[in-house]
Amino acid sequence: MQVFWLIIFSLPGLAIVAFILTIMFLAMLYALRITTCTFDKTTGIMTVKHEALRKTFDSVIIQCSIEEIKDIQIKAFYGRGNSWKIELILEHSKIISLNWMETPDREEKLTAAQCIRQFLNL
Repeated sequence: MQVFWLIIFSLPGLAIVAFILTIMFLAMLYALRITTCTFDKTTGIMTVKHEALRKTFDSVIIQCSIEEIKDIQIKAFYGRGNSWKIELILEHSKIISLNWMETPDREEKLTAAQCIRQFLNL
């Protein structure tokens, strides 16, 4: 009889845990994305595509004219450790992030930013 009551009272607990884990899994699928950045000097267009690892979520595509790009910077986020992202500064102070999420490798970001600067003659 005690086992019966234990099962009845633990099923709601298991359902709550399963619900929370499902929400966390979906949030992780949304957050994990592959970013592709293309600078096409022939067309004069820069395209950033943040594509979800699973096709459940839509891709985020940002395009702008290469001529609008005025600078590139590395931005630090200290709230969750040392995290970094690359940002393009456009005319009228508009900012486009080349990273979907901040990542800890500062040197990698500096090298990428320098390559983009050289390619765009900034």
